[in-house]
Amino acid sequence: MSRVSESATRMPSGLAIDSIVICSFPRTVRNVGSRHEVRARNRSIVAYDVTIKGTCETPEINYLTTSGKVPTWSGQLRVPSRPGRGGGRSLRVVECALCSLGSSKGATVRADLVAQVIGFLGTANDSISVQVDTE
Repeated sequence: MSRVSESATRMPSGLAIDSIVICSFPRTVRNVGSRHEVRARNRSIVAYDVTIKGTCETPEINYLTTSGKVPTWSGQLRVPSRPGRGGGRSLRVVECALCSLGSSKGATVRADLVAQVIGFLGTANDSISVQVDTE
């Protein structure tokens, strides 16, 4: 099983978001365990709503949802602020299963992110791409 990750670079200070693709391609039955995770950690005093749009940019890989095999997926994360006295970071994870439709070297999975501060005006946008092999 391989794991590839990238971090968002244009998020507000204190908010860290990672896009992780975990692959069991191609030699497992129905690609069990292959997934795209988006993880958010917050050490700031404001909370965020993060909207995620995942896109498989190559036809050899798709998301596996209740609607079937699709090239896009959307998710939402509510990332709370750190506790009042500066306690530990809060980790939130949202994920969607992936499936391989063929053999490809360097298949790209992209996550478009919009972080909205809860209770204030202000958003941050970023896009994270990771490449995986489905051979």
